[in-house]
Amino acid sequence: MTLKSAIHSHITINNATSKAVTEKLWRRLVAAANTLATQLIVYKKFPQAIVMLETMSSLLETYFKESKDCRQELLGILRDSQAHYYSFRGKPSAALQYIISATNVEKERGAKNADSGLPFSIQLARCYLHKACILKQLNRFNESLNAMKRVLVMIDSHLLDDILHKESSIKTSISSANFCSIDPQIIALLSVTYHNIAVIQIILGHISDACISSQNCRRLCRLCMSITSRFVPQFEETHLKAIYEMSNMLHSSKETKEQAMLFQQLVTERTLMSTMSKVPK
Repeated sequence: MTLKSAIHSHITINNATSKAVTEKLWRRLVAAANTLATQLIVYKKFPQAIVMLETMSSLLETYFKESKDCRQELLGILRDSQAHYYSFRGKPSAALQYIISATNVEKERGAKNADSGLPFSIQLARCYLHKACILKQLNRFNESLNAMKRVLVMIDSHLLDDILHKESSIKTSISSANFCSIDPQIIALLSVTYHNIAVIQIILGHISDACISSQNCRRLCRLCMSITSRFVPQFEETHLKAIYEMSNMLHSSKETKEQAMLFQQLVTERTLMSTMSKVPK
């Protein structure tokens, strides 16, 4: 029995099933289809992935006609996943259209939620981050950088609001606030954003900025290792690339040879650490 038929059976057997419970069950089915589609995309099982995405779309059209708020939320997730699909297929132009659609859906939801005092939408921030990745595929590097800076502004504004709220309620000062009280998902999003910013800055030749961004990424990564551990090798590789480029840039200037030697030493140490970590124990 499929999950879809199981839900139908549950509703038929239990006539007292409330509308809220029924909606919750269908929502879980759509979320499960999205998770499966995402994994299929990562493993390049594209025919199966597109079937899952089409299933999501069909469920939204069939079972969420009356619940517009829930439908909008799931539609934004669907459009984001469709952008992910076309990005992985090497079709960034198509992916860009879907991520713009996802962003517009999330903006519309955000405008409604603002009146209700609902919290910051991490999904909208993710949409901007994914849009930046697609713009990078299209070699639109400055636009990609601007999209990621928007993510930083959104999160910074959210964290400031959160700190001010705590200050008014429990007399917490901004200076005593720390990342321990912040949702790890937001810290992880920040870490990935700083990493991707560093990558673009290296491409554009903004090497000193790239060193700062990649170091910010590494510091934040340590605060949410349960989420970001799989990205650590990539983060370290980008940081190594940034300090290597910085060393080369300083070597070309006679006045900065000491600094160049320092960065070269850092490159050597990082390379040695990376090599040692790969040695079987």
